Parts: sequence; C-alpha cells; structure tokens
Amino acid sequence: MLVGSAERLSKLLFMQLCVNASFGLVFGIALLLIGVPYWFLWAFLTMVLRFVPYVGSWVAASLPILLSVAIAPGWFQPLLVLAVFITLDLVTANVIEPLLFGHSTGVSPVALLVAAAFWTWVWGPIGLVLSTPMTVCLVVMGQHAPRLKFLSLLLGDQPALSPSVSYYQRLLAGDLIEASALAKEHTKSDGLELLPDEVLLPALRLARRDRVSAGLTAADETFIIESTESILNELTPVESDEATGPLVLGCPAHHRSEELVVRMISTALGSDPPRVETVSTRTLPAEIEARVERKRRPFC
Repeated sequence: MLVGSAERLSKLLFMQLCVNASFGLVFGIALLLIGVPYWFLWAFLTMVLRFVPYVGSWVAASLPILLSVAIAPGWFQPLLVLAVFITLDLVTANVIEPLLFGHSTGVSPVALLVAAAFWTWVWGPIGLVLSTPMTVCLVVMGQHAPRLKFLSLLLGDQPALSPSVSYYQRLLAGDLIEASALAKEHTKSDGLELLPDEVLLPALRLARRDRVSAGLTAADETFIIESTESILNELTPVESDEATGPLVLGCPAHHRSEELVVRMISTALGSDPPRVETVSTRTLPAEIEARVERKRRPFC
C-alpha cells in the first residue's frame, strides 16, 4: 500500500511539474508577443514559483508587470500582461488542474501556508519551492505509518472525525442546526439511502452505549432521538395512507430508537414496494390487529 501511495505521489508531483512548465512556457510566449523583455527568464521563474502555494504565481506575475510599467509608454502593456496572466491562471486552476489530478493535494490550505513559511525559514528559497511536495509526503507517511498518524490529522484536509461521530458530537452539544446541516450535506454528497447506515444508525448506537455505560442522561438521549427523528422527517417525504401496493407494519419491540430504525429501513427501500409503516412501541397488540383489519390490505 505504501508503494502505491508513493507512486500516486510521484505522479502528482510529475503532473504538477508538467502543468507549471506549460503555464510558464505559454506565459513566456505571450510576453514575447506583447513585447516584454527577458521573456524566457519570466517563464522560468513562473514555472518555479508556481510550486509555492497561493502566493507564488502572483509573485511571478508581478515581476514582468512592474517591468512593463517601467518601460512602457502607457498602461496598455502592463494591463495586457495582467489580463493574460489572470486568464491563464483561471483556466489552469479551474479546468486543467482538476482534470489532471483533482481538486486537492490532500493537504489543508493552512498547513500549506505554515509549511511554506517553515521550510523557507529552514532552507530559504529552495525550501519555499519544495514546501508543498514535502508536506504532501508527510501527509502520506501519516496515513500509512501508525506512529505518524498525527501528521495526517494535523496537515491533511480530511476531517478528523467520521460523519457519524461529528453528527453525534453536535447533538451532544445541543446544536440541532449544525447536526441537521451535516445530515443534509451527507445526503447531498452520498445520497439519502446511505445516510442511515453511515450517519444516523452509528450515532444512535453511540447514544445507547453511552446511556448504558458512559453516563449519558435520559434527557440527552431523548434529545438525540427526537432530533434524529425530526431530521429524518425533514429529509424523507411522508407517504399518504392512500398509497397502493403491499404494506409492511414494522413493530419495534423495546426502545423508541428502534422506531427510527424501522423508519430508516423504509427510507432505504425508497419508493419500491413493499411500503414500510412504523408502529410505535406504545401501541398495544390489539391496536395493531385492529389497524390491520382497518387497512384491509395484504400485509407481510
């Protein structure tokens, strides 16, 4: 696995070199056509400085722009250089780079800036250029070496907590709005069918475990269950009683959280028959029988 990660990292760095070299070459040719002297020097500096995150490209662009301001009779040439650079940078950042190696290096933006400052302080300009590749290497090492796991958490752009734990933590803090936002974001990215298995059910299991062995109060557990039910009601459409097709009555045995589990089964089935209808744990067996008789539909 470590060899595979090294190969992906090598490919990432090679593609970054190709992109930067192409960017510098196109920018240099544009400077030659515009009439800015020393175009090859600016092309080379642009290629090298684009390895510096965020600020490197603009430092490279500022040099030929300042030169054109000093030697040009008017503002047309400096503005033209600026327009060419902005166009190249937008096309590269929003089209070429995402197509070639995705939107992210796996390193958080803050970590890239801190790493650039640190390696510049240690090695000077060479450290500034190599800061991004070295930081990516540290993140990869943290992902595959257990003792260096902290590097991946500290420098990586992936959340330290899983979606279910983040959702549970927000409910423990009483933040229903943020918990709902997390559920909606997960639904938008992975679909409603995966929300119960990946977010809601693990959170309910954590609540039951903490209620039994970790001192979670009954009020907190009730809040977590009611909040999850509210979020589930908000994300799933309510089926009318007139819906046709086979109907399954889901009868939880012991706990209110089991009602939500049955609701989630219904969510996972979607619109495909049979339709699952949840019965409250407080419903008596005689009431269930009367309900079946009243519906007069085929039940499973």
